[in-house]
Amino acid sequence: MVNYLSQHRPNKQIYLDELSFSHYLSGIIDGDGHINKIGYIVICFNEKDLATAYFIKKRIGYGQVRKIKDKKAFNFIVTKSKGISYISSLIKDKIKHPNRINQFNTRLYPKYINQSTSRNSSIDWSSPWFTGFVESDGYFRIFILQRKKKKEIRILCQIDQKIDVLLKQIVNHFGGYLGYRKKQDTYYSSSTSYKAIFKIIKFFDFYSFQSQRYYLRYFFIRRSLILIQKKYHLENEGLLKILNYKTKMESMT
Repeated sequence: MVNYLSQHRPNKQIYLDELSFSHYLSGIIDGDGHINKIGYIVICFNEKDLATAYFIKKRIGYGQVRKIKDKKAFNFIVTKSKGISYISSLIKDKIKHPNRINQFNTRLYPKYINQSTSRNSSIDWSSPWFTGFVESDGYFRIFILQRKKKKEIRILCQIDQKIDVLLKQIVNHFGGYLGYRKKQDTYYSSSTSYKAIFKIIKFFDFYSFQSQRYYLRYFFIRRSLILIQKKYHLENEGLLKILNYKTKMESMT
């Protein structure tokens, strides 16, 4: 491995400025949000990311957070015209999912905003869009596989979607594999090589997760890769540390 991660992890950023927040919010909406037929903006959050929903609510100044019946999840819903108009102005030309773009241009424009959003689905890698997208639809895992003479560490970053437009770009940018599950009719991007994981971690070094759960996962993945780069995972002490990180990550699922 040519490139190495620094032991000194960058400080976590909070997206308070409008430009960064708008890209981050667009990624979240592209991942697990939608604009319903009457123009309400709805984003689904895992119950363990409830604090993130309230962070977005406070930052926007509009919306309600509601428990989804019989699910370990909450919806953040914006129904007031002023709130919908404000979010429309934030995500215009920043959302990338074709379905979300179509919803914007048929349900928000021209009722809440006087311009349609761009149909360009190219991901802006110089923004926190991908951070929001992963918080909505992605996950990290650590696998410890028993080989003949030693244990092998696998680090996984995976994202699931109904269509592959955005996943193709993610695989092209970081490396990995684009798969299809015929039974579920879903696509997924899967990155496991150390080279790909290094690139992903470097991205999140610069564009921080806002969800505490995802930030901790990133932290444990980062610490694990540093141990692997130094070959400490070949020693019992290093392997035990990675096993501890794996256990802590699984408790957050």
